Amino acid sequence: MVINMLYPYKVAARHTVNINQKEVFAESAGALFVNLIYRINVLFSADPIAYRFGESNALLLHYRDVACVCDDILDMWQDAAAAISCTWPLSFYGTVYDGETGEVRVEVTPGKDRLMIYKSSVSGRDFDVMNGLCIQVVTDGADTAFHLQELVQSIHYDNVCSAVSRRHSEFMREFDIRFRDDGTLFCYPEFDRQADSAEFLYALSPSQKEQLWETFLMEEAQPREFEWLLSEREAGQRNRMLEWELTLQNMLDSLHYTIVNRENEFQVFDGQGVQHVYDFIKGGPAEKAFLKVLFPLGRS
Repeated sequence: MVINMLYPYKVAARHTVNINQKEVFAESAGALFVNLIYRINVLFSADPIAYRFGESNALLLHYRDVACVCDDILDMWQDAAAAISCTWPLSFYGTVYDGETGEVRVEVTPGKDRLMIYKSSVSGRDFDVMNGLCIQVVTDGADTAFHLQELVQSIHYDNVCSAVSRRHSEFMREFDIRFRDDGTLFCYPEFDRQADSAEFLYALSPSQKEQLWETFLMEEAQPREFEWLLSEREAGQRNRMLEWELTLQNMLDSLHYTIVNRENEFQVFDGQGVQHVYDFIKGGPAEKAFLKVLFPLGRS
């Protein structure tokens, strides 16, 4: 299903350009696309709004408050756009003259040596600048579009990695999207370069942090994220600890836990009234992180 917006277009201009880096055709469309979106996010210092209509196989990403010169778009992204479009048709939209919508569509020649660029508009007039850039990619199925949407929505311009559910791991493996998942609750796709533990932690949303706390409280699991959290804390990086405290407090309330934390008395009861005992010396990283949040200055 291709989204043709709300009206037909007239071709305003067409031309071809050489493809400079043909090795991009060896990469998967999925890996190329998520890395392209990361680079665009960084360029505009903005994250797009994702649209997917029903169970469509098309995904649209809208950068609301940006303006771009069409030639600049293609100069920066033409090789990646060419390789992606061989698998998934790719188009760029934006507002042009008099509030009408313009389209830039790309196609690769059969020999994969040149990229054909079509510029279209409602009036048929050519244009140079688009405002409010929207990128449309048409994948090979609704399931692919679902996974791709979840991935691109997790990408933020100020971090070289993101955090997503493990249900996307097979999709990422299929499309050779680099990610880390060794001992973690979530998968961490990486863009541009390898991320460090601080960047992995920064990628987590408040709801994902709540899931980590819930996994520890309900299952006594020790995912690696808590190991990273302890390491960052021990290294003196404590400026983002408040969100961990707030998400723990919210999860304790949701699970109806009771904390008795007074001088010379500390007890934890779950929602069924069962007391739980924790040990900072012998406990795992999640247990230690839990106690560190409750006793930020230690306990005499």
